[in-house]
Amino acid sequence: MDVLIAEDDLTTQVILQTLVTAWGYRAVVTSDGHEAWGVLQQPDAPKLLLLDWEMPGFSGLELCKKLAEQTDENPPYIVLLTSHAETDRVVEGLASGAHDFISKPFDKAELQARLSVGRRMLEMQRKLIDAQQQLAYEATHDALTHLLNRRAVLKALQALVSKSMSEHSSMSVALVDIDHFKRINDSYGHPMGDEVLIRVAETMQTCLSAGDSLGRFGGEEFIVAIDSDPEGANRLMEELRTKISETPFCLADQTVNVTVSAGIASLSGDDSLRLDDLLAAADRALYQAKADGRNQVVLAETDLPLL
Repeated sequence: MDVLIAEDDLTTQVILQTLVTAWGYRAVVTSDGHEAWGVLQQPDAPKLLLLDWEMPGFSGLELCKKLAEQTDENPPYIVLLTSHAETDRVVEGLASGAHDFISKPFDKAELQARLSVGRRMLEMQRKLIDAQQQLAYEATHDALTHLLNRRAVLKALQALVSKSMSEHSSMSVALVDIDHFKRINDSYGHPMGDEVLIRVAETMQTCLSAGDSLGRFGGEEFIVAIDSDPEGANRLMEELRTKISETPFCLADQTVNVTVSAGIASLSGDDSLRLDDLLAAADRALYQAKADGRNQVVLAETDLPLL
């Protein structure tokens, strides 16, 4: 773990660097507050900080205050190194954002212990953030395919509709269904069916642009929010359909040929629209693709009426 040492006294600086290196830390040494602040603005800045209270540029106290003003879900742990042992000064330091302090001249064992506490706190903080991120991911993604789940992809679709309205641009939505998926499950078993869902999801993702969103709508059906007009959406879905149909999936020493059908509905973005109407139009187009023989893309004949 990196430790930022901000200390203007050269002798103390060398002692601190020697000690923290011997304790297994990587020392990042600065001589004044401005230099320390520059280091702290870097993406990989140290999270364990040992700051002298009195130094040129920004003082350790000023650095604490500046760091406290930043919004950071993973803030640094700050130990103030100070000759001020009075209670009111200690309180001032802690109120400014420091987590701990140690008085000069410092005891080596005490300093090591206080840095160890900081490291443990940072590790606990990192684990908590990782757990929160994992929970957030699981709340928005399908457990099998790792695509956006139904709720999350509908939220992304609504955002794209809103963007279309505000920018007076076009957008589209496609519903995609794996053809004869029940037959795949019946012939090869549900584990193979799950693998097909995963492979189809992976293949679809390779076709999308940055502004598009893909999610599992339910069962073997997917939904694509497409940041494009009807022609662009149709080209995208034809590319996707062709790529899936021309790529035999080799699973568990068996080859499974898979095709998909898709229905597209588009919005010109000139007025407001109910999301349910957009999805209903795409669903009707998908039904038509199925009725016409599957393995094809059907574009709704006209843009939806704007409400």
